[in-house]
Amino acid sequence: MGLRVGEHLNIDKVNADDFDLLAKELRQPAWQAADERARLRHELPDALRRAAEQAVCSGFGEEADALADRILFGAKVRMKAFG
Repeated sequence: MGLRVGEHLNIDKVNADDFDLLAKELRQPAWQAADERARLRHELPDALRRAAEQAVCSGFGEEADALADRILFGAKVRMKAFG
């Protein structure tokens, strides 16, 4: 089961306007959506960096560095959604 954010089901297509639309659909104030975007924009890179570090320490062997790079690359892509 997917979760639609605004106009999109695909997380790679979600953008800042989608969060505003989701807030409106949930009858939440626009400022609350903006605050949540700001929180995610602030916290997501560090959370994904920690996930990458844990992958390196969790026995992924020779693939650990490549996995960490993919996680961090994904973080850069996802951050575009938060404006």
